Formats: sequence, structure tokens, C-alpha cells
Amino acid sequence: AGAIAVQPGPNRYRIVDLPVVPGGVIDGEVIRADGTGAPGVTLVLRHLETGDERTVTSFSDGEFYVMGVRSGEYELSVAPASAERLGVVATPLRFTMRADADGGSVAGLVVTLR
Repeated sequence: AGAIAVQPGPNRYRIVDLPVVPGGVIDGEVIRADGTGAPGVTLVLRHLETGDERTVTSFSDGEFYVMGVRSGEYELSVAPASAERLGVVATPLRFTMRADADGGSVAGLVVTLR
């Protein structure tokens, strides 16, 4: 992910080819066994085909979202350091993102801490 600079000038133009990769949004919440939201939990989103990983931390109410999620099969799990710090376990979630030119979404994911 590099950066480019484009300096516009009067009566001049420059063609810039920018690749556009369709991406979607996932959202959900991290909850404790008693059903309350769990803030500050780091989650790992892993693309199963490529192994690429991204992390996201739950908000103060336990909710989270990730934008720009490419199409494919994913696994969402609690980061080992978060699980150890909180003394919990959680079953990883698997889901499929189908993102096209209009985007896509997977909503309502629930990560339950035990």
C-alpha cells in the first residue's frame, strides 16, 4: 500500500489507474456468558484461503465492525492474548463474505466468551 501524489494544474490532466477491490462489512458483538457486552476484546479475522489476518477490538458495549472485507471464507476468533488476559475461551466463528461491486455484509455475528 504505497502513496502517490497528484498535483493538479490549470489546463492539465493526468490519468491515474486505481485498482478497486470490492469489500464488505461485518458486524456483531462480543458477549460474556451472562449476555452482557464485553468491551476491549481483540478479535482476529482470518481469510482462510490466503491466511491474511486483521484485528479489531470490541467497543465499550461489546459491539464491533470491520469494513473492507474481501470475498471469501473467514474465521473470527478471540486473540490469544485477550483470551488469556480475560481467562476465557470462545469458539471461533466461520462465515462467508460475498462482496461485489455494491459491497456486501455479514451482520449479527456473536462471539460468546465462556
